[in-house]
Amino acid sequence: MRTNRIGMAAAAVALLTMSAPAAADQYDDRVAAEEVTPPTRADKAAELRLRAEALFSQPKKWKQAARLFEQSAALRHANDPEGYECLMFAGRIRAALDDIEGARTVLEKAAAQALARGSVVEAASAYIDAAHLAVAMKDARGARELVAKASLLTESPLLSVQDRSSLLARIAT
Repeated sequence: MRTNRIGMAAAAVALLTMSAPAAADQYDDRVAAEEVTPPTRADKAAELRLRAEALFSQPKKWKQAARLFEQSAALRHANDPEGYECLMFAGRIRAALDDIEGARTVLEKAAAQALARGSVVEAASAYIDAAHLAVAMKDARGARELVAKASLLTESPLLSVQDRSSLLARIAT
C-alpha cells in the first residue's frame, strides 16, 4: 500500500513536471498579450494638453495650466502645429496672470516654433503679441526688434494679400 502511494505520488510529480512547461508557455503568452506599450511622447503631450485645458475654468490653477501647456509643447516634434498652439495658450495665460516677462519668452518660443515649420502667419502673429508685451515691459528696443521680425515676415511671398493686410494692421496698432 505504501509503495502504491509512493508510486502514485511519483506519477503525479512526473505529470506535473511534464505539464509545467506548457503551463508556463501559456502564462508567458497571457503576460505578453497583457503587456501595455509605454506611452509615446505624443501620447504624453496630448495628455498634458488635456490636463491643462481642464484647468481653464479654475483661474487659481492657471499657472499650473501654463506649465502643462509648455511641457506639452516641449514633448512635440518641431513640425507639430499643436506645439505652437500650446505655447500660445501658455503665453496668454502667463500674460493674464501678469507674468509679462514669462509670457513674452513663451510667445517668442511660439514664433520660433512656427517659423521653423514654415508657418509665416503664426510666427508673425506671435512676434506681434510678444512685441505688445515688450511695450508693456517698457522695453522699447525689444519691441522694435520683435516688430522688425514680424514686419520682415509680412514680405513673404507665402502670404496671401488678406494675411499680409491683417498682419500689417496688427503691427500698426
